Amino acid sequence: SIEASWQYLGDLPYRRVPLYPSLAWENPSSSSEYGLSAFPPSYFTHSSSLETKELKRLLTTTTTTFVTGCPNGGPIASMTLPLMASSSTSSQNTTELRIMTNAGSLLSAIPFPPSSSTSADVLSIGFTNRMVLIVIMRDSTCYTYNLQGDLLLPPFTIFPPSTNTKVELLEASIFEGGVAVLTTNMNTAVVELLDEYDDCRATLEKS
Repeated sequence: SIEASWQYLGDLPYRRVPLYPSLAWENPSSSSEYGLSAFPPSYFTHSSSLETKELKRLLTTTTTTFVTGCPNGGPIASMTLPLMASSSTSSQNTTELRIMTNAGSLLSAIPFPPSSSTSADVLSIGFTNRMVLIVIMRDSTCYTYNLQGDLLLPPFTIFPPSTNTKVELLEASIFEGGVAVLTTNMNTAVVELLDEYDDCRATLEKS
C-alpha cells in the first residue's frame, strides 16, 4: 500500500521513489595502449626520474575525459582522449564521442574526429538549450551534432586560417545559444546557432 512505503525520520515522514529500476552505464571500449594502469609502478615514483622520451610516452598514453550534460537533466555526452597527441600511434589520435541518456543508455557512439585533426586537439564540448552538441577544436574548428550523432552543419572554422598567423584558441565557452571563443592573441568571436524557431530579423537588429 502507499502508506506502507512511507517511513519516519523522527516525526518527519519520507519515502524513497526510484527514478530508474537500473542504471545501464556501459564501459566504453578501452585500448590497452591507454591509461595509467598500463604503466609499471616505476613510472610514478618521481617525475624527475623520467627521461624526456619516457615523459612524452606518459603524456601520450594518459587520458582525460570531457563530460557534459544537456540543460534541465537531458542527455549526457562524453569523450576520452590523450593529454597529448602522438604522431607514432594513430589509434591514440582518434577517440569515440558517446551520447547517452541521463540514465546511461547509449544513444549514439561515433568515431572522432572525422577529419585530419587529432583527438588531443579538442578544447571543449557542450550542449545548447536545444540539445545541439558542440565540439570545439583548438584551431577553432566547430562540429555540431544531434543526439543521433549526425552532423547538423558541415564543420566550419570560427576564425578562418591566415597565411601569416596560426589560429589557436585559448578558451571556449558553450552557452544556451551557441559558443564564444577567445584566441591566444586575445581575439574573440561569438557563434549563434539559429534554427526555424528563431526570429532571424530580431537577431540581426540586435547585432
